[in-house]
Amino acid sequence: MRSVGLAAILGQLAALSPTLLDGSDSAPLPPVEEMPMFIKGLHTALRGIRGSSEFQLPDFSATKELAVFTDFSDRSGPWRTYSFLCCPSEAAEDLCVKLAAIRAEFGVQDGRRFEYKSMKDKKRWQAIQPWLAAFDSLPGVAFALLMRSDVISALKANAPSEQEELLKFAKETGLGDWSMTSSGGPILEEAMRVVHSVSYLHAALTKGKAPLHWYCDNDEILAGDVRRSAIHRYLPMVTEKYCRARVPSNLTTEDSMNGSPLRDFLSIPDLLSACVLEHQRGTESQAKNMIAKAAVVGDWMREIRKLQKVALRVTAHESGKLWWQLYRPSFLAIEAAAHVDALQ
Repeated sequence: MRSVGLAAILGQLAALSPTLLDGSDSAPLPPVEEMPMFIKGLHTALRGIRGSSEFQLPDFSATKELAVFTDFSDRSGPWRTYSFLCCPSEAAEDLCVKLAAIRAEFGVQDGRRFEYKSMKDKKRWQAIQPWLAAFDSLPGVAFALLMRSDVISALKANAPSEQEELLKFAKETGLGDWSMTSSGGPILEEAMRVVHSVSYLHAALTKGKAPLHWYCDNDEILAGDVRRSAIHRYLPMVTEKYCRARVPSNLTTEDSMNGSPLRDFLSIPDLLSACVLEHQRGTESQAKNMIAKAAVVGDWMREIRKLQKVALRVTAHESGKLWWQLYRPSFLAIEAAAHVDALQ
């Protein structure tokens, strides 16, 4: 495998034949060696899952726009979760009617979205099962990633020095000075992971034939003018990398969604992020109450209907590789992609 520089991995295109996700000549994905280490692992893991379970990656190449909703856990503790809900925008609009009816039936018309922490509310607790069941009718993918904090960088090599390279890359490409705060390097690396994940999922699902609209909660990677403007600038670059063509992309944060019913779709990545994280913490501490609470969403996660669902755990293996495991319902190694080499 040829050596590829960090700049090429992060966004610059090379005129090479695409490596395909499923063998179809209509998939636009770039060569594997041009993918960040993290996306290379995700790409390989999804291929391993597809042949061994009921999980199927849908084809949304005919949709008018792909909507991707994201939510992430806090950064405390040894684990961090990232969750994504991908679906055609027209399907999301149709489901809004059903969700409004559930809100009316259970008296939760306060405008606040369903969140894991709000499950203490009696009305929301009663409505959570119908709420989750409604999303089962949605054509799409619900996807959760649980990552250990010892994965310092997942782009080219899991090494602290890579964050310095990222800060330099951001300055040189007009993405601003993220080094103004001590946490700038880690947050920039995390922002890169997220943007590449969103763009990869979009390209894999639409084959580069539909616009992308990313809806994000008010996460720290978008806090402040420098970070927000950088992500707005970087998203089209990465979308073009994975689609191998210029495809319209848009980013909307929760604070600018106002009263849009699409805010309700952020509830699924919120519930997934919190559920997977709570399950992991409960397992480590042998806290049965935490595991039981997580099972409310976890049981729904295991049942695949129209909405495809998958959760993966990523840790740094002692060999220097990233170790990928499938949550179904506990974390099991994926035989076809148990570990993935760093890109050298």
